[in-house]
Amino acid sequence: MAVIYSRAEVLQYLWEEVGDITSSQTALGDDKSASFVNALDSTKTIILPMAEGQVAYELRFRGGSNNEVNVINVYAMRGDNDHYIPIVV
Repeated sequence: MAVIYSRAEVLQYLWEEVGDITSSQTALGDDKSASFVNALDSTKTIILPMAEGQVAYELRFRGGSNNEVNVINVYAMRGDNDHYIPIVV
């Protein structure tokens, strides 16, 4: 019997648009609970669940114009009811 391993490669031409943030949201303060973040307006956040066994995400961001300034804060959470922690600010 053989064990077979596979790995999905992220190819540059296979990027999938997962959302559009149209309203600004200040960085999370003291309350980083799942219930607080999940209650934020969908125009201010995008939540990307990880698939079982997935260990990484590769992200790209695009602004509306060349002169637009955007600050992206990326948070992660373990499990369904934990607290978010900043991983990219």
